[in-house]
Amino acid sequence: MHLDIANQRLNVARPSALCALFERFLEGGLLPPGHDALLHRLLRETATGPDKLRAGIPDGTVLGHKTGSSDRTADGRRIADNDAGYAVLPDGGTCILAVLVTDSREDDATNAALIARIARLVAQER
Repeated sequence: MHLDIANQRLNVARPSALCALFERFLEGGLLPPGHDALLHRLLRETATGPDKLRAGIPDGTVLGHKTGSSDRTADGRRIADNDAGYAVLPDGGTCILAVLVTDSREDDATNAALIARIARLVAQER
């Protein structure tokens, strides 16, 4: 995808589809038990994007997520800056989030702050 950034536009998913996938994953049975546990661990240990979903959720929340970002176009647009996953809140409630920022002319910090703000609003409303 980095050899031809136009190929990055072929990598698409609707936020609702990502949420449905995470919901199905949390219900269990999507993967064999060993693989299920491994994917939970990998998602919860994700180190990328500390300023995205993680920055917007309350302390004590368990977050399993996957970040993603693309290259920028010649005119400076970030094709995609994303974070999607699930949060187990301190009160035991669960929420699933997918925030996909597309064709942004903002800098990376602004995109991340937008993702964090949306996560904060979702966690508060849950």
